[in-house]
Amino acid sequence: MACGHHHFELKEFEIALTYFIQIKGPKAYFFTGKTFHEMGNNKEATVQFLKVVKTKNKYSRAALNELGVLCESENKLPEAIKHFEEAANGDAYGNLARIYEQQGKTEKALEYYTKGKDIGDEDCAYNLGIFLINQRKKEKKGQPKTEWYSLDLLLLL
Repeated sequence: MACGHHHFELKEFEIALTYFIQIKGPKAYFFTGKTFHEMGNNKEATVQFLKVVKTKNKYSRAALNELGVLCESENKLPEAIKHFEEAANGDAYGNLARIYEQQGKTEKALEYYTKGKDIGDEDCAYNLGIFLINQRKKEKKGQPKTEWYSLDLLLLL
């Protein structure tokens, strides 16, 4: 597995894949899926991530998040959201918040950035701060008020 990781980090995906596919188990399936995704083979990546999800182990949530990423890249947002919600981890909460923010659903974006922050995800905490600052800037520019978010909340981070 170490050789596969080494080649993956070097972006030598075809070589990495030769190592990963020789190994069985959720961790190997997960990294095989990541490798296929990097190579642009989303169909095979999906197969590998679904294998991981079926095992219901420590890689399952990460695999669900990766399935969400794949669906989002194919513009299948309802399916992506479903996978992200099932994953229920920091990465998934960040992805959900970003999607909702892009859709202008500020309440939902705030909800998921906060969920991520509350479980200790540093990216969500950072993005929550940026989100709140941007909300304040919009308010100051005279855009329609959706809801006031105090920057005092940043002190809670």
